[in-house]
Amino acid sequence: MATQFTLPPGCGGLTMKGDGAKYTPDTTGHITVDNPVHEAQIRDNAARYVHTRLTGFTNLPGRRCECGFAAHAFSSTCSRCGAPLKEN
Repeated sequence: MATQFTLPPGCGGLTMKGDGAKYTPDTTGHITVDNPVHEAQIRDNAARYVHTRLTGFTNLPGRRCECGFAAHAFSSTCSRCGAPLKEN
């Protein structure tokens, strides 16, 4: 599973020691790290400056609306448009 981190303002990315892998932030300042070794290095060495970004899961069972909104599994209607939800 990949982890997303929020980089501090002005940070142009991270270069990892050892293999030299580079992570460049998107336009919102986030990077996605799918290497567990790199994730551990970021958590250990940059915890004071780089924060984990919490995201939802898209491949787990749940409910989805025709408008594209992914709702909680316990919802029966879409909170965006009010339509009934279908199981994934």
